Amino acid sequence: MDGSLPPARPSTLLIRSVSREHGFEPLRIEGKIPDRLRGTLYRIGPGLLDSVGVPVTHLFEADGAVSAIKIGADGAEGAIRVIESEGLKQERAAGRPLSGFRAPYSTRIASMFNKNRKNVANTAPMVWQDRLFAMVESDRPTELDPETLGTIGETNLDGVVKRAFSAHPHRVASRNAQYNFGVRYGRDTMLDVFELPDVGPARRMTSIRLERAVMMHDFIATDRRLVFFVAPLEVNLPRAIFQVGPFGKLFDYHPEHGVEIITVSIDDPQQVRRFKVDSFFQWHFANAFESGDGIEVDFCRYPDASSLHRIGDGTAIGGDLVRVRIEDASESVRTVLCTEGLFDFPVIDTRIGGSRHRYVFTNAETETTRGVARHDLETGEIARFTEPTSTWYGEPVYVPDPQGGEGEGWLLVMVLDARVARSQLSVFDATRVSDGPVAKLVFPETLPISFHGVFRPS
Repeated sequence: MDGSLPPARPSTLLIRSVSREHGFEPLRIEGKIPDRLRGTLYRIGPGLLDSVGVPVTHLFEADGAVSAIKIGADGAEGAIRVIESEGLKQERAAGRPLSGFRAPYSTRIASMFNKNRKNVANTAPMVWQDRLFAMVESDRPTELDPETLGTIGETNLDGVVKRAFSAHPHRVASRNAQYNFGVRYGRDTMLDVFELPDVGPARRMTSIRLERAVMMHDFIATDRRLVFFVAPLEVNLPRAIFQVGPFGKLFDYHPEHGVEIITVSIDDPQQVRRFKVDSFFQWHFANAFESGDGIEVDFCRYPDASSLHRIGDGTAIGGDLVRVRIEDASESVRTVLCTEGLFDFPVIDTRIGGSRHRYVFTNAETETTRGVARHDLETGEIARFTEPTSTWYGEPVYVPDPQGGEGEGWLLVMVLDARVARSQLSVFDATRVSDGPVAKLVFPETLPISFHGVFRPS
């Protein structure tokens, strides 16, 4: 050590490549791990921001990495691996970028015409039928070994996924299934809709033609219908066709086009309703449920898509946590609950996914603090735990207590503390969020930013 202070901004430690890949190694534990919290947390995010020596132009272009924290009776272990896609192997063999906006113009044009796209698998994990997948919304899922974190390879789920598979599946508890979508670009832009049952094969439920080539990040589901808010964040087709970068300029926001609401019946996927409302933007949904002659949807609402260009730069990002009611009869929407602030990554207890819920957990930011929050939608009470902006708080992953009801369990949050240059998994009692972590599982190094996680109980 040279005695110098660690960087004061978390982004200087987060926005960089994996410093050391390793298998499961013991983590230092501060506090006490709850007795009934047993299993493995998987997280996915950008892992190589400068592979083959050339930096990416946006975090969404980076090759993915998977990290995992295994929690058992004897303590906790952590691991991290870069996802070894075929595209990354080819670039390493060539010693230069072969696709994306890091590659020379002639190379990326050739790759586009040869359909030689690299699957970066850098956004979110999914556990389905005891299999682990890494996902990015532009490509098929990549299967990983859940024990070693090694890369098995890209999969189309036995021919079900034609091109794209979103990074945001949602579980409907009453259906014993997860649902997902993919946006497939071409002469027509198609919305493919998928069902992944707990038992049995995946299936493509339907495909819907969209009016424009849009970027869709998430959707939500009730126990009867799938709900899509098609925001007007649209692909700049001339830039995409002629491969003119950088990545962030591939998308334009067109508020004049409004938001299209699309609902799809789960029992009869050909039964589709669609109508338009005034523009807004969202990254992530919490939940939705049927309510009389309509649907109520909880999500974090932004006025526009400008946050796309601020991801990872250290500035406060978030939207209002809102509940919007979709009126079937009038084909309109109205806001029925709104908590103003900078919130995102909303999660609920997935044991009741698709039905009415009381609690939503989010991260919570201001210009001077970062942290997590528990929102009681019945009382309006918000319980928060925050720290200075020398910390970074990732998405909270809610793990229910197997002996408890809704809202009783734990929040698992990856935290990077730039004051001491360390990454840790902070474990919160979900009923007492404002008390702070009951345990911290500390890595010996700092980990790069991760976007989303999933917990697999043991």
